[in-house]
Amino acid sequence: MSTATYLLVPADLDAPMQELTLEVPSDLEKNIGCLTTLLQDYYRRTAGAFTQQGKDAMIDSVKQRLKETQPDAKPDETMLSKLAESQTVDIVQVLPATIDSGYVGVNLYVDDKGVSRASPLNARATAICTQCGCPTDVLGDGFFARVWDDQEGFERRDFTMAGQCYSRHTLRLSLRLSLRLSLRLSLRLSLRLSLRLSLRLSLRLRLSLRLYLSLTLILTRSLE
Repeated sequence: MSTATYLLVPADLDAPMQELTLEVPSDLEKNIGCLTTLLQDYYRRTAGAFTQQGKDAMIDSVKQRLKETQPDAKPDETMLSKLAESQTVDIVQVLPATIDSGYVGVNLYVDDKGVSRASPLNARATAICTQCGCPTDVLGDGFFARVWDDQEGFERRDFTMAGQCYSRHTLRLSLRLSLRLSLRLSLRLSLRLSLRLSLRLSLRLRLSLRLYLSLTLILTRSLE
């Protein structure tokens, strides 16, 4: 069985970063999910107990998102409580695997229940994400891993402390891709707003034309 190196960035600033070794299964599906499965167990063992305040905050957040996306939906309180205590891992794409990056990507794995556990802010992992153009508050320990993924094949690559997470190439590429994505979103929003504005102006012009024709007809009849 082959192995890959990934990097632990502890939330505790006094704790050093560590290079860890992952055993990589030969099966593709197991390979894709092996690190997530490993880290789910890690967070269950080390991340601490859920706090009631944290659980309430997460449940309120889920309700708010549900209200925005499905206003008529009625959330099940029992299911929400179980969700707040379930262990999942969130994956942040620090460097998306795209054609521009040669399909090499860097992912950050974090405890998805950091809010429920009232986990401390991970200043180092948060700073790395910010420098790479994907600002996010990382709560609890974070793990950086490197992959090659062209949507057909998938390989795990080593990610070490030897300049990988702070390499200028990674930072520049991440920022470039982030700016491109932001530009595309801005253009889409701009086009949508322009289209809406054009439709509104067209509607107003139609109403004005109808009013003008109506007034013209009234004046013509009065002159007769």
